[in-house]
Amino acid sequence: MTASEFLDDAARQVEESGDPVLAPGEFLKVESRTLHGQQLAPDGAADGRPDWYYSSIREFYIPADRSAEWVTRLVGVSYEHAADADAALVAADIEAFQAREAEMYEGAGLDPAYERAAGGQFVSAQFSPQEVARIEWSQEPAVALQQVYDLTGVNVGREMGALSTIGDLLQPGVVDAATGAVLLEAAALIPGIRLLDAPVDFSGRQGVAIAVDEGTGYEHQLVFDSETGLPMGSRAIGMPVDGTGGTVLWESSGYSSAVVGFAP
Repeated sequence: MTASEFLDDAARQVEESGDPVLAPGEFLKVESRTLHGQQLAPDGAADGRPDWYYSSIREFYIPADRSAEWVTRLVGVSYEHAADADAALVAADIEAFQAREAEMYEGAGLDPAYERAAGGQFVSAQFSPQEVARIEWSQEPAVALQQVYDLTGVNVGREMGALSTIGDLLQPGVVDAATGAVLLEAAALIPGIRLLDAPVDFSGRQGVAIAVDEGTGYEHQLVFDSETGLPMGSRAIGMPVDGTGGTVLWESSGYSSAVVGFAP
């Protein structure tokens, strides 16, 4: 099976699964688990490996009326340094990272562990639901891919950035099922997209991944649940430059969702 065939099947699966049905007063609870590899400032690791990792678990509560107040809360944070990293330097780097995070939230008068915002306009959002909602997503995959390129910007590699953005948009509650299906069809048009031969382990679950790289030693993967065929997250993989071979995880983002009757 080719990546294009796999993504066409995944698009049908997403559309057939449909959107969650929320009654008035109910919320779509989305749990997002993220991990980010960090390098020591300012130079970073010479071998192309992370010096330490920051991981978090965050919940989002999306109301049936999307213009009403959304809630997000941070329910878990952890830090882990690489075995060969200087523990003292890593500790200082983590402290500086925490200070920057605190300054950002304090400047906005917000609690980093808990936010409420009308329409999901959270200070920490990569892009707001309103920004996504204003996009009149084309039903033509090629046009939708160009819209993804426009939303992604130019701060990252074009193809890898597009697949990363599509992964973010496929998180539950961001776009509807019909749009999600078109975005998967658009992903099939990304130059260099390929289907990985072997299954991948993603947060303890077995998945199937599509990937794209741009010859820089990094690749971005979109991972699908082996049982349901639905997207369950994305991750970035690097190839160390120290000659040891293998791959190293740089970042990952996984998600799950359920309909609940309350928000904290």
